[in-house]
Amino acid sequence: MIIENIGIIAGQGELPKVIAEGIKKNGHKTVVLTFKQAVNKDIVTTADVFNEMDIGDVIGAVRFLKSNNVTKLILVGRIPHKLLFAKLALDVSMNEILSSTKDHMAVSIFDSARRMFAKAGIEVVPYIEYVRHLLAEKGVMTALAPGECELKDIEFGKKLAKQLADIDIGQTVIVKDGTVIAVEAMEGTDECIQRAQIIVGTAVRGVNSAVVVKVARTAQDARFDIPVIGKHTVETLSRGIIKVLAVEAGKTLILDKSSVLQYAAQQGVCIYGCEI
Repeated sequence: MIIENIGIIAGQGELPKVIAEGIKKNGHKTVVLTFKQAVNKDIVTTADVFNEMDIGDVIGAVRFLKSNNVTKLILVGRIPHKLLFAKLALDVSMNEILSSTKDHMAVSIFDSARRMFAKAGIEVVPYIEYVRHLLAEKGVMTALAPGECELKDIEFGKKLAKQLADIDIGQTVIVKDGTVIAVEAMEGTDECIQRAQIIVGTAVRGVNSAVVVKVARTAQDARFDIPVIGKHTVETLSRGIIKVLAVEAGKTLILDKSSVLQYAAQQGVCIYGCEI
């Protein structure tokens, strides 16, 4: 087997470290770059080579990757969208990435970045092969199952969530009795759930609390932004009265899957894999 130096540009969250561990288990080396404005310190112990740079220093990022013989690159992790509105020093390449996109949606920026790296001889590749074992399964994955009312809300919500994801606003909707309570936007899934917990906590109408539905885009690019849930999402649910989380089976990653499902059962949270 040929040992490769696989690059990872790591945003925030647990997933970059999980992928780095998967790469190393496959016998390859990891060359990791993270951003000072969205640093991921957790991945340091897993990286063979590690560096921090300014998010606007694309030329420096390319130079760093090529100096470490990287020809395959993974883009993964959360970059706060609010950085789009921050005053950052941007080099020529970063300005080119932003100016060449039809909008500043995440998928557009990622695709523009992919093309720019390709020009430098670095291919952005999917990372799913390293985490396929973490994909959500169809049906009930915890001790608790959704009731009839929750299942109806899941059916209603998954179609709306798919539409939301397809226009790159967010991947999550929260539904109660056929009514949309909250939708995910720039703030992220957990913050969206927190807003919904407050709203649902004041509601008196309806026979069920609410359900959270998270899906992938219809034309999901396996190189970018695969839906992810983890222990923190379950903790957010456990602190309120919303206790049902539906995710798209086969397309959503559950970080630390066995432990998270066990923890969800202990907290009275139902995790359900739906198909669309």
